[in-house]
Amino acid sequence: MGAILGVVVLGGVVGVLGGWAAYRHFSADLPDVDGLLHYQPPVMSR
Repeated sequence: MGAILGVVVLGGVVGVLGGWAAYRHFSADLPDVDGLLHYQPPVMSR
């Protein structure tokens, strides 16, 4: 019983760390919220 609990806890820790690493990886190039609030796209006229 103790071995199963250890595997479950280890799997949970690995899952949380993997999720955190994926979040950090994919959110690294995103702009911050303040930049999005004041975003003005370039306007092109013809």
